[in-house]
Amino acid sequence: MKILLVIDNLNSGGAQRQIVNLGIGLKEIGNEVHFLVYNQGDFFEHILENNNIAVHKFYKRNKFDVLSLFKAIGFMKNQKFDAIGAFLFTPSLYVLLFKLITFSKTKVLVSERSFHSEREEDYRKKIIRKLYRVSNVITANSISQTNYLKSCFPKLVDKIVYIPNGLNIDDFKIKTEHQPSNILKIVSIGHINSNKNTKLLIEAVKILRDTYNIETQVEWLGRTYEFLNEKNIYFEECKELISKYELQNHWNWAGKVKQIQNYLLVSDVLIHPSIGEGFPNAICEGLACGLPIIASNVNDHPHIIKNHSNGFLFNNNDLDDLIDKILRFKKLSIEDKRTMENQARKTAENNFQLSNMVAKYNEMFSL
Repeated sequence: MKILLVIDNLNSGGAQRQIVNLGIGLKEIGNEVHFLVYNQGDFFEHILENNNIAVHKFYKRNKFDVLSLFKAIGFMKNQKFDAIGAFLFTPSLYVLLFKLITFSKTKVLVSERSFHSEREEDYRKKIIRKLYRVSNVITANSISQTNYLKSCFPKLVDKIVYIPNGLNIDDFKIKTEHQPSNILKIVSIGHINSNKNTKLLIEAVKILRDTYNIETQVEWLGRTYEFLNEKNIYFEECKELISKYELQNHWNWAGKVKQIQNYLLVSDVLIHPSIGEGFPNAICEGLACGLPIIASNVNDHPHIIKNHSNGFLFNNNDLDDLIDKILRFKKLSIEDKRTMENQARKTAENNFQLSNMVAKYNEMFSL
């Protein structure tokens, strides 16, 4: 098949990482794969170049650049793709408008990579979802979002499919060295914004030090949205909080990181305090390295993390419960921690193989 994958940009986001992995996987099983982007950002572009996958750029001059949109639609029509897939809402709008305007028989797949939140619902999502009826397949990468979509669109339920994210599990090394240390090494991954609930972890680190005499070292991996050329107010508030609590020696902002494994393999635990998630790439990458997880009890986290097996769940936005779970992990014996690490790896191996994700999407494109 000749397949086009549409995404907003090739920056370091989770959706971008997944669609790049999907494109490479689809090519490896014999498809001709192309990418279309409309915003600048090249974090993953070299990976596509190394795999000889063409990237077609229709950069928007501004937020309301309709000309760029119609050039992209014209390209989709002229190239006569067998199937077109899009991740995220605005890329989905591009392919849905292509289908609506051209009456093309090209198979169109759209994919939601987020979670339902009343506070984040807006008119754009509602308009785009109105067009879902012209798509051939609607996918979601989480069980919770799949169920939400089915409840919203009972007439489209046969089109809605759950396809979890995938990883090249064999590319992830397993933590093997365990040097005794009095410092609890924590890693957390995510763009720095209020949804990731960074402040909750900062508060926890302070209490662990002041109340329980537990020293921690936090490595936070993730961009600050500096590419928007805007000040990240939440990030500034986090830095002020760290300064106020004198935690500078216990916290490092690593920024965008290409070799995430280098951090995962030297950490004791991955803490993911997010107040909402679509599908948590960070958690799955941690599990693939055999890293125990402490995560908020939201969305698909309970489907992935099982208490005392591969990690712990804490009540959403509950500081006391987060601290309790960290203390429980800290008190585990060496043998129990090793067992938890083994279960973490098995979770990734049994549930998040990239080959399974690629095969399922290939099946959907072939319908």
